[in-house]
Amino acid sequence: MKKLFIVSFATLGFVACGKKADHVILSGKIDGYMGMPVELIGGTERHTLNVKSDGTFADTLTISTNYYNLLVQQTAMVPLYLQKGDELGINISLEKVTFSGKDTIIQVFLREKNKKINETRQNLETILSEELDGFKTTVADIKKQNDEFLGNYKGLPKEFVKLEEKSNHYFDLQLKALYPRVKSQFSGRQIEMPAEFKAELDKVDYTNETDFELFETYKALVMENFFGKYMNQEPDWKAMAEEIQAVKPAKIRSVFAEQLVFALNPQNGSETNEFIYKVIKDNVTKEDYLKHAEQLYAELEKLKSLKAGVISPKFEYENFKGGKTSLDDLKGKLVYIDIWATWCKPCLNEIPALQALEKEFHGKDIAFVSISIDQDKDKWLGYMKENKLQGIQLYAEMTTEGQNFIQDYSVSSIPRFILLDKEGKIISADAPRPSSPEIKELLVKNL
Repeated sequence: MKKLFIVSFATLGFVACGKKADHVILSGKIDGYMGMPVELIGGTERHTLNVKSDGTFADTLTISTNYYNLLVQQTAMVPLYLQKGDELGINISLEKVTFSGKDTIIQVFLREKNKKINETRQNLETILSEELDGFKTTVADIKKQNDEFLGNYKGLPKEFVKLEEKSNHYFDLQLKALYPRVKSQFSGRQIEMPAEFKAELDKVDYTNETDFELFETYKALVMENFFGKYMNQEPDWKAMAEEIQAVKPAKIRSVFAEQLVFALNPQNGSETNEFIYKVIKDNVTKEDYLKHAEQLYAELEKLKSLKAGVISPKFEYENFKGGKTSLDDLKGKLVYIDIWATWCKPCLNEIPALQALEKEFHGKDIAFVSISIDQDKDKWLGYMKENKLQGIQLYAEMTTEGQNFIQDYSVSSIPRFILLDKEGKIISADAPRPSSPEIKELLVKNL
């Protein structure tokens, strides 16, 4: 059950010696703890806290930056400002928020600031949809409100205020950097970067590793500056990987390379996937990203065995119209397979193009087969009754037997399309989508 957790801070003590410790000590208790992971995340760091079954924890952590989030998975995210030598007690419960000790005012400020920032983020679509003059006014108002909130907050250390002023400046620039790309998406017309925004953004040093680790606002600005140009088009993944490989600051390059994990896919071709995987291995430091990349790359290697001309793995699934349908039942026809689910928006987006394709090739020796992998069979049945889809509609019960065909084709994302010839041999294990102009030519060529 998802709970709303309230946070109580108490600073327990400080290192009383001439040289400041290079670590922090975090301790406290999470009421109602149910075994969920608890992590301290900041910059490029990720620390997993050792929480006992009763919810208590005490960890000594080496830190390299100041701004962190204490993340209790699925329950709470607590913004923290930490300095080397701090000993901070944190109680997370359903009780009233209380604070005591040195610098706890910073933690209170961050929680209140985060509420304001989250309100802005919830309204981002509206803000970025505005016409330019309205957007300029809104962004100026946001900057003014953030600066006034900081300036009017009593008791904050001067060095912390300077950092927050910088963070506010980066947030302002981030909104301006986002505007032309997002506005173009919403309006359907190309929006150029306003000259005054460009002048401000051109002054930014996008290679500052210290600020990249310290400020989420700067990191978001750097990410938009690098990846924004790839967003409104079909990405050239190899070109992106080459550009990432050339980034000089190692920590920034590592975070950029993490994004390449999601670029590994069959449509790239073996050479491109091999290069992408190498860039990931050479630069990514986080173990979870590396493991995921390794798994995806292994699946891509497995797909190589499913080359054109090889006999396809078989299936036999429940047919919406009754009984079961197997691949052997379809011999003598081209078989165009769509692996999908009712919860998958990209899958649903392809249905109109698939229906148009079926209509265009009606009466030809082509079987259009849709295989649902919905876990909830009733949702599939309900969708079928409501939408009256054409073609051969099958349901893959995700038992061991039902999964075999899906696993044989290393299906890790959907929609996935497969094209087989009239003898059940593979033409393409990752065929073009119905919305792709290439699919008609491929079908005609193999009829």
